[in-house]
Amino acid sequence: MRDDKVTIAKGIGILLMVAAHAGIPDVISRFIVMFHMPLFFFMSGYCFKEKYPPPRVVIFINKRIKGLYVPFVKWSLMFLLFHNVFYYLNIYNDEYGFRGEVSYLYTWKEYAVRCVRIIFGLHGQEQLLGGYWFLPQLLYASIIGFFTIKYVRNFYVGTAIMLGLAIVASFFNLRIPFLRIGSLTFFSTVFFMTGFLYKKKYDNWNKGYLSVLFVIIVAAGSVLCYTSMLSFTTDKILPYAVCAICGTVMTLNISYYIATKEGWIKKMLIYVGNNTLTVLTWHFLCFKIVSLIIIKCYDLSIEQLAYFPIIPQYASCWIAYFVVGAGVPLTVLALQQKYVSKKQYKDY
Repeated sequence: MRDDKVTIAKGIGILLMVAAHAGIPDVISRFIVMFHMPLFFFMSGYCFKEKYPPPRVVIFINKRIKGLYVPFVKWSLMFLLFHNVFYYLNIYNDEYGFRGEVSYLYTWKEYAVRCVRIIFGLHGQEQLLGGYWFLPQLLYASIIGFFTIKYVRNFYVGTAIMLGLAIVASFFNLRIPFLRIGSLTFFSTVFFMTGFLYKKKYDNWNKGYLSVLFVIIVAAGSVLCYTSMLSFTTDKILPYAVCAICGTVMTLNISYYIATKEGWIKKMLIYVGNNTLTVLTWHFLCFKIVSLIIIKCYDLSIEQLAYFPIIPQYASCWIAYFVVGAGVPLTVLALQQKYVSKKQYKDY
């Protein structure tokens, strides 16, 4: 049975992610980025169960593969299949893209190479699935965390080891080729381990004054040592870890409060939290709906549809991007569940 406060926290986290991608004002975006992705690694560790029926390793890894590897490969291959179609529709093109990085038509050879990368290396996904870096990292982090918890009985020591590996791998730029297991992986494991440790030792930190303190810490960090999970440097690993954990616990405390109240906000966040993968998968593509409307309204060239994730000079339309990016995937899913299939969809 799911814990409502955890599901709500995941719902808040994925909505914050969409807001950051939608072009929300920079001061807010920087605050969000200081913790919104570590939150998901933390929550995964928080929900980790030490006791699995024999064979423990097989059951755990099989569960992770079904929940993380399979969706990654399935949707990455699906979006890859439509790459050239998207190119002809100007969703991709060779004029606009992400920070100057543009796209081109794939040959059969390039399709084959990318298929191999996706299936065996868990990378090389399409630009529209940019957020999918998270899925293989959570897969690796949860497996590494599983064995660390199993064999390093002191959880503080285990977490410190992962932090040390993250720092060393970052400093010397070490990683396993092809699989891209490196500093980011170990750093992700730190948050997985921290979530597990928090559940066992500190789960009663749902105090209002602590949340206020954590807001101040995260806000200060976003100004003094801003970075992200995908751009951190060695010297920012420790301060980012502190801010990320504070921001995550702050979110968990807010979720705890919401979980004690009945109403549409609770129901909405639980639904969002149960379907985070749907939002992660489709929000970038749904942004194109807003971009297309902007292009039509302001008579822009259709090639600007390829701007990623949004048309930068219209970042002031971030509310529209946010509502469509989060709302359309969830609305379509709700209609599908109601009218097409009775199956209850489960998220990672």
